[in-house]
Amino acid sequence: MQGPRTRARLGANEVLLVVGGFGSQQSPIDVVEKYDPKTQEWSFLPSITRKRRYVASVSLHDRIYVIGGYDGRSRLSSVECLDSTADEDGVWYSVAPMNVRRGLAGATTLGDMIYVSGGFDGSRRHTSMERYDPNIDQWSMLGDMQTAREGAGLVVASGVIYCLGGYDGLNILNSVEKYDPHTGHWTNVTPMATKRSDMMAIPC
Repeated sequence: MQGPRTRARLGANEVLLVVGGFGSQQSPIDVVEKYDPKTQEWSFLPSITRKRRYVASVSLHDRIYVIGGYDGRSRLSSVECLDSTADEDGVWYSVAPMNVRRGLAGATTLGDMIYVSGGFDGSRRHTSMERYDPNIDQWSMLGDMQTAREGAGLVVASGVIYCLGGYDGLNILNSVEKYDPHTGHWTNVTPMATKRSDMMAIPC
């Protein structure tokens, strides 16, 4: 890449995107870079409109969503979307903010929706989860998890959302919960053998 950063997130499809994070001065940055595996080259894309670290991000229908995070002063509820259909490099625009300010939240997609859970608002960790419908640009609150956590992994497998590990403010967690979108309820499942936070979880 063309500059130092950590805790950035990746994009999808045929290229990789790295968005935000914090640089060598430990300050949030707004830089966006794209890696093309075919040419093996990095290039800059338009910057996000607000510097942020501890972001969550997902790709849905050829759009990249950058969700929440921390701008160096406060945790954020704002959400930005990169629309690559309108311009070759894409155009960032704001969509509806979340109902809750969240840094280090988990995010995933299921169907045509974006789901975000947990995170830290600067005062407390959250049990709440909310869902974004891009068709109507609206967030809706859903059922609460049983454990408040930040830095958890959020992933979909077999139509169910799993939230794994994280940090509750006192302890690193190995607990795992699953959310059934048909019932709207979270239930605990078998915990992991290892306590962990700030990890990645992927379906295989």
